[in-house]
Amino acid sequence: MNITSEAIDTLVRIHDSDMALVYVYYCKTGESDIESVSKGILMPRQKTAEALEKLAMCGLIKSVFQEEQEEPEITDTSEMPTKEDVTKTEMYDIVFASLVREAELVMQRQASVPELQKLLEIYQYYGIAPETLMLLFHAVGDRYEERYAGTRKPSMYAFEKETKLWKSNGVSDLDSAEKYIAELSRKKELEKQIRDSIGIVGRDLTETERQYIWAWIDQGFSPDLITAAYDKAVTAKRTYNPAYVNGILKNWKAKGILTTSDLAQKEPSKTAAKRLPYISPPIDPEKLMEIVNTMI
Repeated sequence: MNITSEAIDTLVRIHDSDMALVYVYYCKTGESDIESVSKGILMPRQKTAEALEKLAMCGLIKSVFQEEQEEPEITDTSEMPTKEDVTKTEMYDIVFASLVREAELVMQRQASVPELQKLLEIYQYYGIAPETLMLLFHAVGDRYEERYAGTRKPSMYAFEKETKLWKSNGVSDLDSAEKYIAELSRKKELEKQIRDSIGIVGRDLTETERQYIWAWIDQGFSPDLITAAYDKAVTAKRTYNPAYVNGILKNWKAKGILTTSDLAQKEPSKTAAKRLPYISPPIDPEKLMEIVNTMI
């Protein structure tokens, strides 16, 4: 495998000897797993893993890690900004230069040439104000910090993914961004309430679980009603199945039930509907004798 001029430019810009050595070995052997590379170049395993992850973040190799990989989307490269476009814009456009610094601050490393091309595309074509993009970078960085506790940092592709999401939700300036972030915070708080109430502890939600919970929040179901649906599903199936919970909530929504108060009014539980057993009053011996005498 040949080393491209773009890869050389990236390695020179980042100026990391471990990355360069690992990348040369990768190009020579095609190996990118930690153990093989570590043994092949006699580099400590931890340093090898860090170099491989940095190379993956720069788009030079595929990530060796499984969590939340951000692969660059296939785009028409003829429409992508060129390396010369990046150099010229960074030199003469102070706003773009500030965006580069802010992105690198959040990533805690220098951006690769392909990443700078991606950032220029975001800056020029998505119609989102620069100060809003800076807010976006930090929002993504905060999410990574919360999820990975400092062990991973976002890449430019994570910023691009978030940019598309904000754009699709009508975010283009600081005012709409602040409202969007506030709504996300509200949903995250509700998500935590729901997760705690249904007993998901000691692990993060799966993507499927999170999609279901956020869809339930968007539909207006109260957290306590979601918990009630969970209890009903687990009682019926003896296990937690989000799709089954979703079916219960869908049935309730069709009846206009969005809260536990609605549920109590429109579909009282069988347990609550049961009558108390009849208890006979104490027997009065004198009255009993009167009844018996009238029967004789």
